[in-house]
This record gives sequence, structure tokens and C-alpha cells, in this order.
Amino acid sequence: MFFPELASNPRMLKMESEIKRQTNLLLDEVLSLSDHQDEINKIDNFLLTYIKSSTLVGSHSVEIRSAKGFEESCFALRKNNYINPESLSVFQFYQACTIIKETNKQKGK
Repeated sequence: MFFPELASNPRMLKMESEIKRQTNLLLDEVLSLSDHQDEINKIDNFLLTYIKSSTLVGSHSVEIRSAKGFEESCFALRKNNYINPESLSVFQFYQACTIIKETNKQKGK
């Protein structure tokens, strides 16, 4: 896992576990021609109801919040001497954010 600190949330771990179980059932259906449709449907229903739906329009939409979060992160990176955070790869960006978090934690900010 590239970003284990993002998966420390128990809800996310539960969801990941169910997705993995669903994937295994689907693979078993293909490979051994067995029928797991009832179990797969239960997992589908679980996943669809487990996550609160997000607002897709308006000033509090997922897209707007994501864009604001990205810009705030870029500002924090620039403030910590990262010249052009927009040019970083996703991995580099998350690593830089993690380094800044750890540094701030050590400084007691």
C-alpha cells in the first residue's frame, strides 16, 4: 500500500475488506464457474449503504472541496520551500505532505 496513513480509518479498512472479498468471489465465479451472486449482491448493498453519498453540486460539492484541499496543500508545500508542488507526481506530493506533517509534529505545531 502506497499510503498506509490514509488507510488507518476503520471504516475505510472495513470497506476495503469487503471489496477484496467481493473481488475474490467474482474471481472464483469466473475460474470455477460457481455461483456467488447472492453473496456478491449483499456486499454490493453493504457498500452502497456504508458510505454517505456526497454532494455533487454547489459550493460544498466534492469537486470544490477537493480543489480547495489541493490548493491549501500546495500553499502549505510552498510555505515549506517546495517551489512548484503542482509539478510533483502524486506519490511525491503525498510524501511531501507527510514529511511536513511529521516535521510540524516534531516541532510541536
